[in-house]
Amino acid sequence: MKNSRIRKILVFLVILAVSGCGNSIGQKPSPLIEDITVGGLAGGALGAGTGALVGSLIKNGDVAASAMLGAAIGAPIGMIVKTKYRDFKDDMKIASNYAKIRERQKLIEKTELEIREAREKMHRESMMFEPDPDLRGEYIYTGPTLGIPQ
Repeated sequence: MKNSRIRKILVFLVILAVSGCGNSIGQKPSPLIEDITVGGLAGGALGAGTGALVGSLIKNGDVAASAMLGAAIGAPIGMIVKTKYRDFKDDMKIASNYAKIRERQKLIEKTELEIREAREKMHRESMMFEPDPDLRGEYIYTGPTLGIPQ
């Protein structure tokens, strides 16, 4: 009687775990759901194995019940661990992106300063430009420009 009840519970848990992995045709599952499922299955499997091992070491221990208890404890722990690991990876990626942004912002500021200095230098030089009087035509513009005389 007890074994048939345990089998029914195991079958139910397996069906529940497998159906949670399903998705609609053509849709990619959410990465978060995927990680939770993988973590839960891995934690459940690890817990079941540990529970079965402990159950076999205990004198007169029920291996199946110990495995189920281990799976029941391991599945949520696996989900939490996998989710926290995902959060850690996301935080590391965000920190890396912020470091790249700061580095590139410094490069942008340096380039803007060089451009500003080049403009100021060109402006100062254009004010000092004196056209060649021998090339003076009837309508020559003598203002501050760097145009090529024709």
